[in-house]
Amino acid sequence: MIELVFAFLIVLFLVAVSLLGTAMSGDTLLSVGFVVAVAGLLIGVPTGLLYHVRLRRALMRKGGVQSRWWLFPTAFHGRLDPELRASVMPWFYAGATAFFISVVGCVIAALGALRELK
Repeated sequence: MIELVFAFLIVLFLVAVSLLGTAMSGDTLLSVGFVVAVAGLLIGVPTGLLYHVRLRRALMRKGGVQSRWWLFPTAFHGRLDPELRASVMPWFYAGATAFFISVVGCVIAALGALRELK
């Protein structure tokens, strides 16, 4: 069921971006994209940092962390018991959402730049 929701959101995103592309000028799209990307980064960078800090603390309580654990942190989600997952995963989802927002901003800015080239 969750896959259906993601598929619907992707289609909705593509429709929205195509409508934006026809409704706004290139310089407006570029500006909006830049603002959205920066907003995603302003939310995502601190959230991602907090996620990594929370995950490290949770893993330390479970027996320690491996070197370079931060390169593939999602591989350690399975080691967390429900209590620890509840303290870590909301930050993971918030950071992932903010990353998606910044990618959307980059796509909008790229559409604006392409429109200005025409």
